[in-house]
Amino acid sequence: VNCKFLIASFRLFHGRAQDGWLHVGDTALEAPEARSAQETRAIAYARPHEIEVERWVPGEPGLRAKLKRSLSVGAYARLELEREDDGSVVEVEIPRESHRRLGLREGEALVVRPRRLQVFLDVGIDATAGDVAQIEGRGTEAPARLPNRPSATWLARVALLSWLDRKSVV
Repeated sequence: VNCKFLIASFRLFHGRAQDGWLHVGDTALEAPEARSAQETRAIAYARPHEIEVERWVPGEPGLRAKLKRSLSVGAYARLELEREDDGSVVEVEIPRESHRRLGLREGEALVVRPRRLQVFLDVGIDATAGDVAQIEGRGTEAPARLPNRPSATWLARVALLSWLDRKSVV
């Protein structure tokens, strides 16, 4: 696996999941895998080509961001955006034709919406296997081998994603 590609190929979103939505700041993003979650901390990621960008219009759903720079390379344009709510950087890839049609300019206010999110829920150290199963939408059935705490895999994923986010290599 090419680690450099892996590290640079997604963007993190931290928030709270509830009833199939991930609330990031004052924006709600659809997250079907969190349909049974109730005010659960969550971390989600989206790949740069899974994020859409449009000019900001008051009332438009999505995360507000300012275009810091753009670069057209081949068939795609890479955009570096700075979120207005927390100052984090969001990298987006859009087709070159879309970039040309939108006529985006540095400093312009835009709205960012992930089309597809991979969401990981933090069910807490005291969660039972049944709690995890219910949050994941499996009713109250849970595998017997699930421990009374978040799985090591979940903790490792969240730790890696959070570390990468803090290092600004994502």
